[in-house]
Amino acid sequence: METTIFFEQLLGLSSPYKVIKIEQLEDDSIHLYIEVSKDYYPKNNSGIKGVRHDIEKRSWRHLDLFQYPCYIHCDVPKFRYGKGANSYVETLIVPWSRPNSGFTLLFEHLVFGLLKLYGCVTRVAKQVKEYPQRIQTLLNFYEPLPEIIQEVNDSPELKPLEELKLEISKVSQDFKMVRKLNIDETSRKKGHDYVTNFIDGQTGQLLDIQEGKGAKTIERFVKQSLSKGLIPEQITDISIDMSPSFICGCEFYFPNADISFDKFHVSQLVNRCFDEFRKKQARQLGESLPKWAIIKPTEKLNTKEYQQMGEVLDRLPELELFHEHKNKFSELWSYENPEEGAAYLAFWIERLREMAVDFNDKKMTTLSETLSKHFNRIINVLKSGMDNSISEAFNNNVQIMKRVARGYKKFENYIQMIRVHCNLAK
Repeated sequence: METTIFFEQLLGLSSPYKVIKIEQLEDDSIHLYIEVSKDYYPKNNSGIKGVRHDIEKRSWRHLDLFQYPCYIHCDVPKFRYGKGANSYVETLIVPWSRPNSGFTLLFEHLVFGLLKLYGCVTRVAKQVKEYPQRIQTLLNFYEPLPEIIQEVNDSPELKPLEELKLEISKVSQDFKMVRKLNIDETSRKKGHDYVTNFIDGQTGQLLDIQEGKGAKTIERFVKQSLSKGLIPEQITDISIDMSPSFICGCEFYFPNADISFDKFHVSQLVNRCFDEFRKKQARQLGESLPKWAIIKPTEKLNTKEYQQMGEVLDRLPELELFHEHKNKFSELWSYENPEEGAAYLAFWIERLREMAVDFNDKKMTTLSETLSKHFNRIINVLKSGMDNSISEAFNNNVQIMKRVARGYKKFENYIQMIRVHCNLAK
């Protein structure tokens, strides 16, 4: 088999395209030269046959051939259609590349796959030995930079849902089937600088990312999502952390949704109260007490930590009682029947109140009041089966991506790369 025919088969070329020459330069790069048959006269959509008008010399970066960079060259013909004032000229679209691109389609798919994997333009550019600006241009084609709308007069008051509906016209039905939402925030950089992600609780699809956190963030999400077919009244379940501003925004815009608190954040609240009681006991004794040996679940302790826990709790009966009661809280999440879970949580809170009185501890009283206030939202976890594990996994990917890239200069690039690298449903 001739070499040129072999490469035609590898590239999937057929008439009118033909490989006419292959050469390797001194820098070891391989160059394939393709010719378009001079007998080829394509027709436009109206069936008018084109007349060859001119040529345009083009080159494209292709996938490396073995360890050597490979390039494709072709004199791409231009064809004139029609006659007189109504005539126009079009450049032939070659099958191995899209218009106005300096890369072949296969090379672009390789680069975009690497961007999904690494989440960093600079790192991918170094690997494929191209300028970062060219890789960024390619990324912008497949994942356009998001339009960040800055509201000049961002009133602290939330706009009613009906008012938002009047301002927005639907352009798609992408979010029409969304019924469950996971909402969580993660830091963008040091300081109080956050982004909030909105994820479909059923499919794991990233719906939107908004700058900031709180009720106004949810308002902006609803405003943009209405244009994509979101029906707020059809949202049945929402999983969030215990942020008061998130609660406010969700209750305001999703009137029919059951709000459930992520069980990790609820358990964390219990552990913080226990840790404050540990510190209080340590201050009374005038000595330090080990933290993780008595906060971690007993089944996760190693031999040394288990021994430390036993030594501390034997000396401090009040701490031992609270420790035992704190460990029993995790049993709540094992209830499959929400009514039984509600009864258990009510018993647990009542016992905590008694301990708060016996130990004269205000932190325990505050915890019991908080759990009572959000009783239904905690039990909703057992009803819906939702938690924020999807959002937490997403946030973890965002933080890893951010550390690899060592930050992003522009917020638009940050959001763009999150959508490419961290979208859980891709």
